[in-house]
Amino acid sequence: LAAVLALAACDAPPPDAEPPLPTVAATHAGPYDAGPVAPPARGALLGAWVKPESYSQTGRLAAVESLQHDLGRRLDIVNTYRRFDEDFGTESDQEFIRQGLTIMLSWASGDTRSITSGRHDDLIRAQARRVRKARVPVLLRFRWEMDRPNLRATMWSAEDFVAAWRYVRDIFDEERVRNASWVWCPTAEGFARGEAPAFYPGDD
Repeated sequence: LAAVLALAACDAPPPDAEPPLPTVAATHAGPYDAGPVAPPARGALLGAWVKPESYSQTGRLAAVESLQHDLGRRLDIVNTYRRFDEDFGTESDQEFIRQGLTIMLSWASGDTRSITSGRHDDLIRAQARRVRKARVPVLLRFRWEMDRPNLRATMWSAEDFVAAWRYVRDIFDEERVRNASWVWCPTAEGFARGEAPAFYPGDD
């Protein structure tokens, strides 16, 4: 199964509706070592998370290759999930990069207050260096769906999440990571409940 990630609009408009204007993944002008993830001149970037039969490196590669074969085209973006303590830059990551695909690194966080206490600084710095070492644009989706009710015990509050996001961003800046385009991804339900906007870390 593939969950398609559309970087334009989440829902298809009615046939007679005006098409929505595409949004872009990165709004900061840089400077970036490898440049930001650039929006296409027209249309949208097509990406997917493809669940592999086996979570081995070869299994991940085979799953993406199978979907691309079925689509008759290459993906623009490959989404990959990592726990907070899992490394970026695996064999499959490197192969996707060699194929010219952009990786969306969906990186789970730990407890927000333990992050801002400095407990995980070494882990965050090591991940920042791995992202920088890729030397290609990477979409970094830090703690996606942070507004989910089942994450409240580790998010604590919207203010705590924003503080943790900014804390991690500061460490990436200190490590001179210029090739990460940061992706903020709350849930649709969070907007329906009116809770998601409080988790927004700011335009800067």
